[in-house]
Amino acid sequence: MWHHSSNLNQVENHELPSPPTRVQLWFLLVFALGGGLPLTHAADAPDLSPQQTLGRRLFTDTRLSLHDNLSCAGCHGLSASQAAAWQRLGIAGFADPRNVDTGSAVSTASAPGRHGHLNAPGLAYAAYIPPLRFDTRKRRWTGGLFWNGRASSLEDQATEPLFNAEELALPDPEALLRRLQTDSFYVQMFRRLYDLDISPAATAQPVSDLSPRLLAAVGSALARFERSALFQPFTAKFDFVLAGLSEFSPEESQGFALFKGKAKCARCHSVTATGGGKDLKPPLFTDYSYANIGIPQNKFIPGNPPTDVGLFAVTGNPQDRGKHRVMTLRNVALTPPYGHNGFFANLREIIYFYNTRDQTPQGWGAAEFPQTVNRNDTGDLRLTGEEEQALLAFLQTLTDGYPQWGGDPAIPAPTPSPYAQPAL
Repeated sequence: MWHHSSNLNQVENHELPSPPTRVQLWFLLVFALGGGLPLTHAADAPDLSPQQTLGRRLFTDTRLSLHDNLSCAGCHGLSASQAAAWQRLGIAGFADPRNVDTGSAVSTASAPGRHGHLNAPGLAYAAYIPPLRFDTRKRRWTGGLFWNGRASSLEDQATEPLFNAEELALPDPEALLRRLQTDSFYVQMFRRLYDLDISPAATAQPVSDLSPRLLAAVGSALARFERSALFQPFTAKFDFVLAGLSEFSPEESQGFALFKGKAKCARCHSVTATGGGKDLKPPLFTDYSYANIGIPQNKFIPGNPPTDVGLFAVTGNPQDRGKHRVMTLRNVALTPPYGHNGFFANLREIIYFYNTRDQTPQGWGAAEFPQTVNRNDTGDLRLTGEEEQALLAFLQTLTDGYPQWGGDPAIPAPTPSPYAQPAL
């Protein structure tokens, strides 16, 4: 249930009736939030700003890769995978569509024979990830982009894949510049928006003098696009149910109660809302912390790369070895495979792992880093098969585009989100 942190324990322990009525849901919302929830309907996704338009062009341009064959959208697709049940409706998870289609754990690089060594996370709602910091009260690291938190902002994150040999693989900023300056659209937009002349005539100066400004501009444009409503629409069934406009099924209600209680999911995948009134930010189903849930090594990753040490690469603290950022569960049904190394092919499998990891350790195999595994919140949940199925049903309510895929007469397409687009 959405709530302010002061009501956390009270609301998380509340069992929803099965099935709840809209009146009951609205009462719970008012009780949890301490007042009414704004129901002003946001307009359909607004036209992109000039910076976002530039960012979208950069995001989808395969020319910005070593062999002109890969773009950011290649690993963070803007349309649904062909394998997704809702592909016909265009519901995107912003993950690698090839991985969803084929079950591959990692993404293919621009360079022949090269692959990533980690599962490319979806970009939905990434705009809300805070910078990496150490929470002195809770004694833990939170925030930061990439699985290990090494980038502090979308701007920092956006340009790194351009030069990563396992991704777009450009050799250096000069290669990026030469590709950008062949397109008059880029020349015009960088001059207009960033007062940056990248035309061939103006770049006789050493490229090293231009590189910091160019990378900052490219990062800015990409980040602005990734902050657009396209990536964070807040149109899941969950959003409409908790706005009092639709209802969970009995199975989904059971799954939500399990999520907050017996299954312990909400301990890391927070259901806490922040702000209030027009500035309310709905739950993002992550606390941005880091955990080692005991995933075994995935031996099917091409080349069998060394096991990734996770947060340890940033902090150098042995206690952080094997810990990876807790990802949002919004749109989780759209983004298989699961886990930092893509070990789990589908949601059923990872739910079963959370439930039984410590019951049948010989069946799952050894954790990559046994010394730092979270033994408190995962591994022996004692969920029944029916309860696992209820959890799965609830997780599917976190999929955006409910007006398109839900078949709900109360929420016909193209009903917009019940919430004004939160400021970013």
